[in-house]
Amino acid sequence: MGKLQVDGYAGFEAMFVPPAHNVPSNIVEVSCWAHVRRGFFDLYEATGSPTAQEAIERIKALYTIETAIRGESAEVRRAMRQEHAAPLLAELHGWMVRVRTEVENDSAIAKALNYALNRWQALVRYTEDGHLEIDNNIAERSVRGSCVGKKYGKVEIMKGFCLLRVIGSAA
Repeated sequence: MGKLQVDGYAGFEAMFVPPAHNVPSNIVEVSCWAHVRRGFFDLYEATGSPTAQEAIERIKALYTIETAIRGESAEVRRAMRQEHAAPLLAELHGWMVRVRTEVENDSAIAKALNYALNRWQALVRYTEDGHLEIDNNIAERSVRGSCVGKKYGKVEIMKGFCLLRVIGSAA
């Protein structure tokens, strides 16, 4: 069983569907914290939302842990994430659930919260495996030159092409 770290692009969803009932998927989804953070960052930049700012600060604490453990073995990274990130994630999840009940359904902050909450299980998977990263920024940067600037007309086609390049590179 493999793991693939992706953003919320709907075209990826089919990759995580089990091949049959009661059979696990061959690919486990791992979500990207940079994409979660971007939603709150864009909202904060546009509105100065204190709620978005708090989300950014809470996510920043997760990245601080990652900076501290960069270069360590997978075993050490997993242990440190379990000790330090998992409690922060539990607090962040509780905070997000609470805030989500307090905001209007069609608000920008609800959209940013929903993005994270709808992917929560996949967002916390990085804490269970020291080989995983907190985000897919490294992979996105590695394919950016091949994918950005292509004039396919639709983002879906461009993302699909990039995904095939990444998977093809790994094969």
